[in-house]
Amino acid sequence: MDEVERLEQRLELLSAALDEATDEEERRALRQELLDVHRRLDQAAEQTGVAEAADPPPQPSEHAAPPPSEADRLDRQVSRLAAAGLVLGLASIFLYEFVVLPLLAVAVSGAGLWTFRPEERSGLWMAIAGVVLGAIYTVASLSAGGHVQL
Repeated sequence: MDEVERLEQRLELLSAALDEATDEEERRALRQELLDVHRRLDQAAEQTGVAEAADPPPQPSEHAAPPPSEADRLDRQVSRLAAAGLVLGLASIFLYEFVVLPLLAVAVSGAGLWTFRPEERSGLWMAIAGVVLGAIYTVASLSAGGHVQL
């Protein structure tokens, strides 16, 4: 086995090890070793007369996250606070005379907005709609009861 074949095998082993590595320091060391082996492979290829050695492996960005797939987006659960706030906001349309219901819609939807994490949950629109409906019908219930003059 000549030097070029040995280095190509080493590249394959290092690439596989890099794919399986989880520790950041280990990944950094494997990347550096990959670059060194590739450099030696290029030198060996030039010396033996091989026209071109293999292209260097693409270097993944250290901070880039893979884009979310459609399945990931569909697997996210709806925020329970956002959904509850929307239900309370919709109930406020018909039961706005009970001042506490629209206030609860604002509070629960606000908590849903405050704790919302888009990478974990869906339903941001529900929390926003719950806050808007709750706010509108809080003002409506206060003005209907004579507490606020509009």
